Order: sequence, then structure tokens, then C-alpha cells
Amino acid sequence: MRFFYDLAAPPYLFVALACGALVVAFAALLILASLRRARAVKAFGEPSLVGKLESFDAAGRRAAKGVLLVLALVCAFLALARPQFGRGTKLVPATNLDVVIVLDYSKSMYARDVAPSRIARAKAEVGRLIR
Repeated sequence: MRFFYDLAAPPYLFVALACGALVVAFAALLILASLRRARAVKAFGEPSLVGKLESFDAAGRRAAKGVLLVLALVCAFLALARPQFGRGTKLVPATNLDVVIVLDYSKSMYARDVAPSRIARAKAEVGRLIR
């Protein structure tokens, strides 16, 4: 079974696989940080009593953030290979083209640091773009 129909940049998949070691190292650092925190709580006092002193136990939230961060890294490295699904490319001719041009009409646009003013210069540039 093929997972991807095509990879636009297959060499990057090997780079992503090589970076997998970084993801594993990052996950290990997150686990190490969790163990270090548990050790610090134990050194501070009885863990059940220290837990009562905390207003909110964010252990679940920290674990979820760590898992999501590792998954995001895996997806980012996988995206480097640019997986493509489908049966090929199909060119669709453009029939209509809509362009929206937005100009700032605040008072600062009437400053005279650009001759004759910023707004006049912007209007001239838009006119040049349309022609």
C-alpha cells in the first residue's frame, strides 16, 4: 500500500528521516524535564502535600503540549518531502481576474515626506500598476 501518490521533493524525505533523531532527542528531553520536576517536588516535600499547595496541577497540560510539539515536528519534517495526492496536475485556464487594491487613508498619508504626499504617490503607483 502506498501512502503517497508522489513526492515532489523525495530527497527531503531522507533529510526528514535524519531529523527524526532530533525529534526523538526532543521527546527524551521532555521526559527528562518531567522526571526532573518530579524529583524537585519530592525534594521540596511530600508529593501529596506539595500537590495540595499547588492551585492547579498542569501535568496533563504539559504532557499534551509535549506530545503535540513532537507531532508538529514530525509533520513539519514530513511536509518537507511535499507529498502529493491525486492523478496528476491539470491546468485550469483563468477566465476572470479580480484584484483588490487597498490604500491607507489615515492622516499620516498626507505627510509631505514624499513629494507631493504619501497618498498622491500611492495613487500614482496604483495608476501605474493598472495600466
